[in-house]
This record gives sequence, C-alpha cells and structure tokens, in this order.
Amino acid sequence: MTGIDSFEAAAKPRFDESRHFDRVNQALYLDMQLLLCGNNLVKPDRMGMAVSIEARTPFLDWRMMEFAFRSRGATKLAPDGDKKHWYKRAVEPLIGHDLAHRRKQMFTVPVGEWFRGERAAWLRDLLDGSPLVQRLFAQEAVRGTVERHGAGSANHTRELRALAALALWARQAEVA
Repeated sequence: MTGIDSFEAAAKPRFDESRHFDRVNQALYLDMQLLLCGNNLVKPDRMGMAVSIEARTPFLDWRMMEFAFRSRGATKLAPDGDKKHWYKRAVEPLIGHDLAHRRKQMFTVPVGEWFRGERAAWLRDLLDGSPLVQRLFAQEAVRGTVERHGAGSANHTRELRALAALALWARQAEVA
C-alpha cells in the first residue's frame, strides 16, 4: 500500500462524515480527526509529563468544538488571511490590542545566551576535553566558533548545541 493509498483509506471516511460541512470546516474536521490525536496533542502531553506538568488544552472542550463546527468556515478566515481573528477579537478586551495582535513567538530555551554567559567556560571545557570532538573537527574551527558566538559577532547556538550533545554522548557512551 502506498502513502497515497493509506491516506485515502484514512481520509475518505472522514470526508464522508463531514460531507455536510463547507470546505473550510471539512479541512478542519480532517485535521482534527487525523492529526490531533496522533501528533498535535501527543507532543505537548509527553513534554508536559516529562517534567511533571499537567498540561491543559482548553480549546478542546466539547462545547467549544461544537460551536466551532456550527460556525461557517468563511467566518473563520479574515480577508487579510488571519486565521485567528476570532480568538484575537475575543481576547483583545482582556489583554489589549498590541498583545492580542502581536506576531507569534517561539518558546525557546536560552541556550545561546547561556553559551555566551554562565555556561561559556563549561562549553569550552567540554569541547576541549572531548576526544571525539577533537578527532572529528579541527580544534581551531571549534574554538573560533565558540569565540565568535561568545563575542556576539555570530550566532552559532545550533552548531554549539550539536557539538555539546556529541561530546556529552561520547562521554556517556565512553566513545574515544
């Protein structure tokens, strides 16, 4: 069975179930049925459990879902393409216009800042003391990457995080 065949097998019954919806609501229904349980809800649930946090998903209340699917799809898409204008209009009186309409921001761990500050010495010692990193990479290049990042002239967070992970893995696995 090909990927297309398996998608059709999974999607066809959902399309049949949502025949009475407009196209926007059909797409949302398909996403809800095929992506929510096996993907979009699993990840936050596992991440929460990993750090003993009981995460809540308030917009999945059955009453909220029923309301959303009773509403026409055209009302969910703003003329400017904003797909969250309902939500923004609802929360604007509570949190203000600027906050309600600001651009999406990622939540990130400040690893790059740590490597410039409180963890800079730890990173240098880790990479300088890793036989595997020394064997795989030119030490001048590694030190230069650490220095440029530390000086703020470049952002090498991803590279340094990968090198640190490699060094820590090698230490844990006792790989020389």
